[in-house]
Amino acid sequence: RRPVRLGVALFLLSHTSVHGAILALAFLFGLVLDFLLQGRFLIDDSSVALRRVCVAFLLALSGFLLSVAQLLPAPDITHEAAYLHFNPRRIADLLSMLAFVFFFPLGQDLFRTVSVPFGFPDLDILYSTPVACLLLAAIIWCHRCRAVPLAIYLCSVFGLLTFFYMYWASLARHHGFLLIAFLMLLWSGQVFSPSSPREGAEPLRESRRYASALLSLFLAFQAFGGIRAFVTDLLHPFSLAHRTAEYLRTKSLDSLPMIGDEDFAASAVLAFLEHERSIHYARADRAGTFIRWDAARATSVTEAELLSRTAALAAREGSPVVMILNHPLLLPLERYPEVRPLVSFTGSLVGNENFHLYLHDAPAPVPAAPVPGNR
Repeated sequence: RRPVRLGVALFLLSHTSVHGAILALAFLFGLVLDFLLQGRFLIDDSSVALRRVCVAFLLALSGFLLSVAQLLPAPDITHEAAYLHFNPRRIADLLSMLAFVFFFPLGQDLFRTVSVPFGFPDLDILYSTPVACLLLAAIIWCHRCRAVPLAIYLCSVFGLLTFFYMYWASLARHHGFLLIAFLMLLWSGQVFSPSSPREGAEPLRESRRYASALLSLFLAFQAFGGIRAFVTDLLHPFSLAHRTAEYLRTKSLDSLPMIGDEDFAASAVLAFLEHERSIHYARADRAGTFIRWDAARATSVTEAELLSRTAALAAREGSPVVMILNHPLLLPLERYPEVRPLVSFTGSLVGNENFHLYLHDAPAPVPAAPVPGNR
């Protein structure tokens, strides 16, 4: 009824995230399909209504294309290469996500890194993929007379799973967009006209009752999963950057020059310091208040190179340097008496969010050479 407003909404949805762009494109495809099936009933003899439909289509399509243009990386930006190989295990893991969207994982947390309280990890493997296939088949069967909502849902799921397969297959916390796709299916099933004339008012009321009961069941499972995730977060903090920053403030070390590796972990510590400041990123060998995701940071450094760059920074600054690392130093520190371990914070939910602090002493001042001719 108001196509321009819907076009604006899809334009904005495309700019929320890459997942939002996938959902917007799937919904746009459904709108085009609905117009092809039902357009003759919506467009009257006036050209205004058709013009509005065209404007809405251009708005939605331009929103998607603009988001894609903004997502294309610059030539010097490093990013994860797309996974384009056929891997049955990877496909099975993705299908299991369809089950986990509705029935929370019984044995693993959102990050699939630690066991959760009262977990049954073996059940995840046994039930997830078969349940996902049954759920998908049931959804298709229940919406077989509603071509447009089903097309929107299947396109959304296919687009999201394809993206997850190519890039972030194991990060389950991103897969909640599959639940949003299901909510889009339930909503669009109530507002789009049925593709079969046999589906009248009474079946529509029945489908609404079915959708309401099913959604309540799924949300109950989500509430249970949310409680488990909350307990897991209490037992295993996602990151220990805040404790690291608190230690630096307490020991009055936050005013000293700092060097960090890896850069994303060290940058997280800066966010919890009271004053804005920069840190020297070891891999890119440059200072900054944030990370520049270019090719310079993609090269890893050995521990010997890390200590060499730290010594050079201490010599330039004429001051001790705090080393903020998300991995312990493995080199024998007795060979480096200028490096002193301070403290380690371990036990985070994600292994690379643990922190190990070291202090690299300033180099000893070089005595001034005597001036010739003076006694």
